[in-house]
Amino acid sequence: MVLLYIASALLLSTLTEPSESFLLIVICVPLAIGFGVGVFLPREPWAWIYGIVTIGIGMTSCATLPFCIPLLIFWIKPETKAYFDQRYRRGVRDSQY
Repeated sequence: MVLLYIASALLLSTLTEPSESFLLIVICVPLAIGFGVGVFLPREPWAWIYGIVTIGIGMTSCATLPFCIPLLIFWIKPETKAYFDQRYRRGVRDSQY
């Protein structure tokens, strides 16, 4: 999705002022790196939080909202939390934290 924004910024650079397309590229490149890092994170509780934060960032755009809502529903399931949290896999529940 971020690559689409970058491509549109390059296309818009011929239609708009260069400062606007530069600003769009400056915003999109760090976001692309931030979202790409999530694929390589370890199975730790903080990685689950990183994922939910990136889903929240994705929910700020109307274009990505239809993709983020089902992803958020999947992300808050106990099975997904258990994948990232050792204590949860051993049977310790949220009430004991």
